[in-house]
Amino acid sequence: MKIVIIGGSFAGMSCALEAAKLYPQADIKVIDEQERVGFIPSGLNLKLNSEIDSLTQAYFLSERDILKAGVHLLAQHRAVAIDVEVQQVEVEDVSGSRKRLEYDKLILAMGSKQSSALVAELNDERIVSTKQFHYAQVAEDIIERAYHVAVIGGGQIGIEAAEALVNANKQVSLIEANATLAARYFDKEFVADIQQAIELVGVDLHLGEAVESITTEPLCVSTASNELYPDAIILGVNLLPNSQLVEGIVALNVDGTVQVNEYLETSVPNIYAIGDLVQTPYALSGKERFIALVNNAIRSGQVVAFNLLKPRVKQAKSLRLIGSRVFSQYIVSVGMTEQEASQQFDVLAVHQTAPYSLTDVSDVHLKLVVNRESGQLLGAQLRSEQNILGFADALALAIGQGLTDEQLAFQDRLYYPNETAAYPIMYRAALDSFARRSEGVAE
Repeated sequence: MKIVIIGGSFAGMSCALEAAKLYPQADIKVIDEQERVGFIPSGLNLKLNSEIDSLTQAYFLSERDILKAGVHLLAQHRAVAIDVEVQQVEVEDVSGSRKRLEYDKLILAMGSKQSSALVAELNDERIVSTKQFHYAQVAEDIIERAYHVAVIGGGQIGIEAAEALVNANKQVSLIEANATLAARYFDKEFVADIQQAIELVGVDLHLGEAVESITTEPLCVSTASNELYPDAIILGVNLLPNSQLVEGIVALNVDGTVQVNEYLETSVPNIYAIGDLVQTPYALSGKERFIALVNNAIRSGQVVAFNLLKPRVKQAKSLRLIGSRVFSQYIVSVGMTEQEASQQFDVLAVHQTAPYSLTDVSDVHLKLVVNRESGQLLGAQLRSEQNILGFADALALAIGQGLTDEQLAFQDRLYYPNETAAYPIMYRAALDSFARRSEGVAE
């Protein structure tokens, strides 16, 4: 079996490595424009935070891993055309030389890009993105020479970039169109402490201000109420799928994502799409959404690997799970926010604060969002100065399996002396929710 994968980031390499295990006799080729695949999109943040010494360390995959798996990587090649009639992909290398690759199965994994209509026509090196190694290299040089950097977008990408810039001793302006930070993942009161921490370190925060225009002579970012004149701009805005190659070949959605069935097959036989190229079913609403997260990309690649010979695994549903460390606080979000859930359900929000463990009294803050009528868990948000990222998977399992507060409250769990708090916060919140619903306790 000849398998050709276009794109060597998380989704593409996940698919390639899994397929190599499942089909050891297959000829697997991965096409990617980069000199080396596996760059971590937040690599520049790691460098600015002094967590790594060089961007060359910001890789989740080594060439040795690829060779050991028996995957053939065509680095510094780009796919320029697909002929579905004869099942061939035409590729071009850096010298302009072209050749055709035959495939039995073709996987589209071209990923996404940071983009904005405001800068689509601008060609200025001071407007940077950091998703790929080359762009991160350019951005590193620009930022090193900059004094004032404006970050457009107050979601996870923007907040992490702002912290890294502060750590690199830059003056930072963070601009977000929503009235709160990371509004897709956290309710307003839950990020209030993070907002305060951001302001305390001197970040010039502009919430509820949509960027209306960007000009380059001089470099200027304009909102309805402010004009900023930074030395550089980092785009932390929405990602857009890189589906231009297959326009007119496979069916696309209005947002540019590739239409796929539940097994990630496109409208053309033997062609699949994964990662940021496809919409993902949102577990709690059932609706398809463009959710560009690494965990979704990796899972989709693994799903397609299992489906290459016959449909075996359906596309996994997303709980829009994120975790990060920003401004000295770890944050986690799973499933729906209270604001989002309230549009569909009568919700109950339960807040809990508890020590991290018996030996560490650092506060852990949890917000549990529950369907008041059924008790079904809909979402959770966590925040602490201690590492609470391990809670994320447990909460994802509970919410993803449709557990109720009662089921979670009385779930069997480990108690380990000197480590486990007497009332583990997750179960305490579920117990409180169940008590309030079943006994009518006043909120």
